[in-house]
Amino acid sequence: MSERADVEPITAEIVGGLGNQLFIYACARAVATRVNSPLRFDVSLLAQPAAGETPRLLALDWLIEADQILPVTARTPSSRLIAKLKRSLALPESAQNFRERGFGYDARIRQVKAGTRLFGYFQSWRYFDDIASPLRAELLAKAPRSDWGRAEESLLAGLGDWTAVHIRRGDYTKPVNADHHGLLDADYYERAIEQMRTRNASSTLVIFSDDPSAAQSLLAHVDARMHFVEPADTSHAMESVLLMSKASAVVMANSSFSWWGAWLADPTSTPALAPTPWFKQALSDADIYYPSWSLLDSRFR
Repeated sequence: MSERADVEPITAEIVGGLGNQLFIYACARAVATRVNSPLRFDVSLLAQPAAGETPRLLALDWLIEADQILPVTARTPSSRLIAKLKRSLALPESAQNFRERGFGYDARIRQVKAGTRLFGYFQSWRYFDDIASPLRAELLAKAPRSDWGRAEESLLAGLGDWTAVHIRRGDYTKPVNADHHGLLDADYYERAIEQMRTRNASSTLVIFSDDPSAAQSLLAHVDARMHFVEPADTSHAMESVLLMSKASAVVMANSSFSWWGAWLADPTSTPALAPTPWFKQALSDADIYYPSWSLLDSRFR
């Protein structure tokens, strides 16, 4: 997208891990395309995590140009509290700020003008469906590829039909996150895999997890050929998402990481199964699911 120097930019605040950052980028890119504005990104909150937050780095260094990143500004605890209250209580914002209301798709995004700052997670395909094809092409073309990633892609290509299974643990195991997100149990994965095997009973299961040992324990009673993806220390997290997008089918966790793996695989042609509800905590989550995905009742620990 070419930039116009005479138009104020769309600016988005980057927060969260790779999956969250991709949602924010995608929404901002769609808005900027619609109003023909340049894009800018504020990474200040990544540099200054609040107490109890998981420290994050910019995970889109391969996608966002250096001149699109604004200088880091200090954020005080009081400013963060005010922002959180505005989001939860839908308090009025200035005309130059757009803050999403709740978790579902916020149709007010269609009225955003040039010069607006975007605040939110924007976790719905509906925010960027207008640019789905060019966005998918951009992400697939620009995604980082290391020697490990190329070798793993070649190995997976030799498996024929294979099903990606994502098991999210990591910071989801912290009590506060487990209460909010929920940890999917073995029963969910066993039922999901059984459902996917009706397509091809001989399909290899390729397991993606931030805790391979926990994933092996969880799948101990699954009778199937399995391959565990174990990224090199020097690999980029986006490489695993890219590998997941090569699958013949995807079993998702309640995680934006496998959401993007399934979406990049092209949801119009690649079967994907997602847990419902998405959160253990009651939230309106209908807008996160792509219409063609199949849903399976969640079983949270």
